[in-house]
Amino acid sequence: MNMELQDVLKLEWCEERIEKSKYFTEEFFKKHPTKYRDLIEKYEVISFQINTLFKSKNKEIKDFYMMSLDLRNEKIERIYNSLLDYQDWLEKSSEEIINEIKQEIKELELKEKWDENFENIQEEIEKIGNKIIDEYGETVTWEELNSPISKELKLLCEIRDIYFLNKNLKILKFIPINANDNTYDEEYGYNYLLLGKKTGKIYRLDGVESNHRPTLEKIAENFDEFMERLYLVDSIDFEDNNDC
Repeated sequence: MNMELQDVLKLEWCEERIEKSKYFTEEFFKKHPTKYRDLIEKYEVISFQINTLFKSKNKEIKDFYMMSLDLRNEKIERIYNSLLDYQDWLEKSSEEIINEIKQEIKELELKEKWDENFENIQEEIEKIGNKIIDEYGETVTWEELNSPISKELKLLCEIRDIYFLNKNLKILKFIPINANDNTYDEEYGYNYLLLGKKTGKIYRLDGVESNHRPTLEKIAENFDEFMERLYLVDSIDFEDNNDC
């Protein structure tokens, strides 16, 4: 174990395995070799110092605090059940939401330029975006735009995001490794860290059951990169952030 990881880990809070993992198996490690295999096999809860942050390279996600990774079988299965219920709701409700958006487009007397194909929607979004830039410049904000074309762009972006989640949010393709679901905030909802079974990539799912649409963003190419992007902030900085 390298010195940097030793600094980040809170070993006295880590919980050793009491049963073999159903998810981090020999087959998993053959597919996704990691220098942290011994750590995963020894501990079912990997705890970090309270002032540990994950350094995000995704501009959509700010650096965030990491308290632990909970790899217990029962914890993973509980998250599966919760997210499968959410996925079922999303699939059922998205059709209704998309129909409402379609109606808004019709009310704006805009012809639909897409056939419910993700690639076509994205292509149309890029065309409209370029047209707005040509007309208003690159620094224009949503507040400065008040036209049918900007409304259409927003609506198509909403449809694209819904299709993206329905296409990609197949919970059983992932292993949940962290859940921020103990307390509920209607603005931010719940968030989860998901490890792709096939790819080994790690994603952050934000905004589950919030008052805005959830997002699924890749934050690391593999478990090694995830662990190596953890860092400590000064205790003073941590206390200041918690006082806000």
